[in-house]
Amino acid sequence: MSSETKQPLPRQASATILPEDEVQAAQFRERLRKLIASGRHVTMAISPRVEAKVLLEFNTGNRSLNEAVIKRYAADMKNGRWLNSGEPIIFSREGILNDGQHRLFASIEAGVAFTSDVRFGIERAAFPMTNSHNKRRPSDVLDILGEQNTRNLAATLNWVNRYERGLPGSLSIGISNSDIGAHLASHPRIRKSCEIGSRLNGATRLLSPSVAAAAHYIFARLDESEADAFFEFLVDGVGATSRHDPKVVLRNKLLGNRSETAKLKDVYLLAVTIKAWNAFRNKREVEKLYWVVGNGTTSQQEVFPEAI
Repeated sequence: MSSETKQPLPRQASATILPEDEVQAAQFRERLRKLIASGRHVTMAISPRVEAKVLLEFNTGNRSLNEAVIKRYAADMKNGRWLNSGEPIIFSREGILNDGQHRLFASIEAGVAFTSDVRFGIERAAFPMTNSHNKRRPSDVLDILGEQNTRNLAATLNWVNRYERGLPGSLSIGISNSDIGAHLASHPRIRKSCEIGSRLNGATRLLSPSVAAAAHYIFARLDESEADAFFEFLVDGVGATSRHDPKVVLRNKLLGNRSETAKLKDVYLLAVTIKAWNAFRNKREVEKLYWVVGNGTTSQQEVFPEAI
């Protein structure tokens, strides 16, 4: 490998103070020591070059980092969606960072300053309780906006977002609280699909409500009446004339999966549902439906199907 090839910096390495920032960093360290001793609660402007990095020097006993959380926070910061919610960065009275590492690393990744309350003087013994309370989720935001069936609605929006970004690589991506309202505004007709997905799940348990709703929504954007007919058959199984009809093959596969102890994963079920839809649209009969899942090598992994 060429010595000029750039490799992603490990998180801790990215928090290293640059030589030209060392004087300012030393001044901030002194201020921080006084704040730790005082046990005060302050609101602080945190830059990615100095304050975030110095605060992380005290990150000596925290949980493992969640990269997906860092990237989500960094995206919000870059796009101007990060606000001071009043949830503080927390320091123990011993001078150890109890909470806030994901926000600080996100600031460094985004290269964006942010403002946060910072609380000093908390018992280190309280660390296991940090973030153990029920945190607000995207479904809670939708509930505040007056939506119905918000857990299914949020989960369905997540599946559609992952499909649009490219499955299966996007499986770990979730829509943030700050983005969920905008995603719903971009997909207003998804509410009907959620009703249909819940109906299919309630009547048959063939698919989870959110996977069924996402599939219906993806199909309805192409042809709503055909999507409705496709899902109506999955509900009641009435109207097919051939055992090789893709709707029949799909329904039988889903019925078989329902009775299995080890269930197929939702992403697999979405893939074969899309394959059945594509065959249905092309008026093509099929004998079986499957999606090849590799064991980690790109050559063995079948490309995720795109609805037509």
